[in-house]
Formats: sequence, C-alpha cells, structure tokens
Amino acid sequence: MQQTAVHVVEANPVAETVLPSVGLDRGLMVTLRGYYELTKPGITQMVVLTAAAGYYLAVGDNSYFTTVPHLWHVLLCLVGTALISSGACSFNHYLERDADALMKRTSGRPIPSGIISPEQSLVFAISTSVVGAALLYFVDSITFVLAIITHLSYTAAYTPLKKKSWTAMLLGGIPGALPAAGGWTAGAHELSLGAWVLFALMFLWQMPHFLALAIMYRIDYQRSGFALLGKGEGSSTKVAKHALVYAIALIPVGMMLYTQNIVGGLYGVGFLSLALMFIWRAWVTVQDASVTNARKMLMASYAFLMGVFLFMFVDKI
Repeated sequence: MQQTAVHVVEANPVAETVLPSVGLDRGLMVTLRGYYELTKPGITQMVVLTAAAGYYLAVGDNSYFTTVPHLWHVLLCLVGTALISSGACSFNHYLERDADALMKRTSGRPIPSGIISPEQSLVFAISTSVVGAALLYFVDSITFVLAIITHLSYTAAYTPLKKKSWTAMLLGGIPGALPAAGGWTAGAHELSLGAWVLFALMFLWQMPHFLALAIMYRIDYQRSGFALLGKGEGSSTKVAKHALVYAIALIPVGMMLYTQNIVGGLYGVGFLSLALMFIWRAWVTVQDASVTNARKMLMASYAFLMGVFLFMFVDKI
C-alpha cells in the first residue's frame, strides 16, 4: 500500500496534499475493523441476543420496559454483556494467535495478519473485560458472578483444552450457555428454574453447531493441532451421530419453557416444528457426513435458534 501511494505521488505532485489524509483514514478504518474482528462479532451478537431473551422472559409484565430506570437497567445489562464477551473473545484471539496463523480460515484474523499486534489485543481484551464486568456488577450480583465464570471458563479452561481433548467442546458449551442464564438473573434477580432451562437449551444447541463446524473444517483443525472427535475413516459420520443425539435432546428441554408456563402454546408448536427440522437435518448428515450436509446442518442450527427466540418473544406469558 505504501509503495503504491509513493508511486502515485511521484506521478502527480498535486495529489501530495491529498493522499496522506486518505491513507491515514484508510489505515484507521483497517485498524478499527481489526479491533471489531477481535470481538468475534458473530459470537458477541449471539451472546447479547441470548442475554436479552433471558431478561425478557424473566420479567413477567412487559410494562416493566416502559420506565426509564428499567430501560437503563436493561441497557447496562446488554452493554456490559457485550463488552465482557468482546473481552473474552479478544483473549481467545491473543491465546490462539499461533494456531490461527496455521489455518486457512483464520490466517486473515487481526493478529496473524499483522493488523493488530498481540500487545494491543491484550490491552483491548483486558480493558473491555474489566469495563464489562464493572457494568454487570451494578446490574445484578448473580449476573456478575455468572459473567466472570463465563469469561474464565472460555479463556482459562476451554481455550487451552482445545488442543488436548475433544471434550473441550463440552466445556466450551458452558460459556456459550451462561449468558442466557445471566440475562434471566438480571431480570428476575434470582437463579430460578427458568435460568437453568435457558442454560440447558443453549448448551444443547451449541453441540450440533460445534460438531457441524468440526466436520466442515476438520483438515484445518487437524493442521493447527486441535483435538477432534473421532479419527480416521468414518470419523465425520461419528461426529454427525453425536450431533443427532444432542438435537433430539433439545425437545424435552425446550418444551420445559411451555410446561412451566413461561411461554404459551404458539411457542410449543413452533418449537417442536423447528426442532424436528433440525433433527431431520442432523439425520441427513448422519446418512452422508459430507461438508455440504454439515454446512446445511450449521445453517439449520442458526434457523432453529432464531426461530425459537422469535417464538419466545411473541408468545411470552
């Protein structure tokens, strides 16, 4: 980029006063984009959405959301959740920077590509984690504790275990599921049954989601030294069978929201329809554990979760 800019200036001296500012703006945008990517926006957005769902379901009367103090409380909860999630994801980038450089799908991430230095990413991770935790401390004490557990289980347990055992996937389901429970406790100020049901639902949902990725990127994961479920011929089929079991287990857990009168019958019908779609997609992948079918199962996992959240919001009792 710098060589190209110098060449243009030499060819057109009039541009000399323009290009430096353009180059600076472009460089700043690249850097900001790098910091944004450190937050793993897809993960952080999902975490915030699950926390919002938990909060919404925990508050019985929707008039709660019409008062300024309560809306401010919701905002603190969601911003704090987004920041501490961003911090945990940034720590993950920092800790896995060498492995990321070895994988085709991650080699372009901010640290391996040189956009953000490891030191800068570490400062960013610490800063966002501390600020996010501080905000959640003022939201609810239980939510604060759950957020700390989420952060530590993701960065200090799940991340280093990924290269030692495929069971890290199970451990990784904990930080992915706790934000939903944290949202519930922020709204209800207690760790009641609804929080546990949401935690279990999110935990089970993540397993087929993770396993679809394991089939899709098996070669990449092996190259970087990550431990995978199953080895050799038929390993992808074994992974798909595990995904099917978890997809089936979603039904009794998800229906507990209906049986416990947290949501209504529309949710029940919608949830069952989405779950059966998800199970069918997992079954197809068991029959042919190709990358194409794994990708379709991954997309089905997103469709399932978004649909379930929609029915939660529409049919809360």
